[in-house]
Amino acid sequence: MKVLVGSLSRNFGGVESLFLNLVRYKKPDDFQMDFVCTDSAAAREDDFLACGSKVIHIPRPSKKIKKFRTAFQNVLSSGEYSIYHVNLTRFRFPLDVMIAKASGVKVILHCHSTQIYASGKKTTQLIRNIEQVLFRPVMMKCSDLNLACSRNAGEYLFGKQDFTVLPNGIDTTAFAFNREARDRIRDEFNLHGKKVIGHIGRFSPEKNHKFLIQLIDELVQKDSSYVMLCIGDGGLFQEIQNETALRNLQKHVILTGVRSDIPDLLSAMDLFVFPSLHEALPVTLIEAQANGLPCIISDYVTDEIDIIDLRRMSLREGAAKWAEAVRTASLNRFEMRLYHERLMEFDIHRMTEKLADYYRNV
Repeated sequence: MKVLVGSLSRNFGGVESLFLNLVRYKKPDDFQMDFVCTDSAAAREDDFLACGSKVIHIPRPSKKIKKFRTAFQNVLSSGEYSIYHVNLTRFRFPLDVMIAKASGVKVILHCHSTQIYASGKKTTQLIRNIEQVLFRPVMMKCSDLNLACSRNAGEYLFGKQDFTVLPNGIDTTAFAFNREARDRIRDEFNLHGKKVIGHIGRFSPEKNHKFLIQLIDELVQKDSSYVMLCIGDGGLFQEIQNETALRNLQKHVILTGVRSDIPDLLSAMDLFVFPSLHEALPVTLIEAQANGLPCIISDYVTDEIDIIDLRRMSLREGAAKWAEAVRTASLNRFEMRLYHERLMEFDIHRMTEKLADYYRNV
C-alpha cells in the first residue's frame, strides 16, 4: 500500500518530527510513505530519504497553479498511490485534495492544531478566516477519513462531523534520561552548575517565544545561574535573537537552531517550559515527559497529554508569576517506571499499527 503525504516544508516542527518517526518505525509491510514538498528543500530531507521514503518537489500552487496541477497529477498517477494523507492546521485552497479525489485516491484529513496559526498580518489573517468558510465544505466532501491528534483538535477543525483521535507517538525508549548525554551536552554549551530551563518548538507566534525571553529575564534578576535552552527554527528566530540582545541576555539564552539529538538535549535540561498560545497534542511535550522532566505549561494545552504531574498556568498570570513557579519547582526528575503504562499510549509502534489499520479500512 502506497501513501502520499502532504506535505513537508523547509522548517522542522512537530508534524515533521511525527512523520519522521512514522517512517522510521513502521513495519516494512505496513505501507510505503512518500512526501510532497512545495519548498525547494525540506528540513531533514536526507533523514526521510534514509528511511526509504521519497520526497517529491513540486511548484507551490499559489505561485504556479497550472504547473502545480500537472505536477501533482503526475505524482499521483506515476506513483500509484492509493491514499493521500493531508496534514492540516486549517482549511485552505483544496486543489490537491480535489485532484486526488478525482483520481480515485482516498483522502485522509489529519488535524494537528486547535486554532488557525497567527500570521502577524491582519490582511492575511482575514483571508485565512474567509478560507475556512469557503473551503471547508469542499475539503470535507473529499475526505474519506478525518483524523485528529487530540479531541480538541478534532472539534476545532471538523466540528460536529465524525473524526477519529490518533494520539501522536514517539519512540518512548529513546527519550529516557541519559546521564552521559547530559554531561556531554552540558560540556558543549558550558552548562555545568547552571539551572537549565528548556523549550523545543518552531519559532512561530503560537509557541510564544517572546514570553520565554520575558521569563528568563525575570529569573536571572534574582539568580544568575538560570539559562534558557531553546531548540528549533522558524520565521521568528531572528526576532527572538534580537530581543535577547536587546535585553542583554546572550549569556542566559541559547538558541541552538534545529538539532537531531533531542533526547540528549532533554537530558541536559532541569525543567521544561511550554507557554503556547494554543496547542493540540505537541510531540515535544510527550518527549519531555518521557525523559522525566518536570514541566510547567500553559493551560491551553489539552489534558489528554498528561503522563506525569504537569503544572498548568495561565499566561494571564504573567512572566513574574511563571518565574516564581520555576524557582519553587522541584528540579528532580520523575521516575518514569511509575508512569510506564500511561506513557505507552503514546508509543510510536502503537501509533503505526493503528494508522496501518486505518489505511487498510479506508
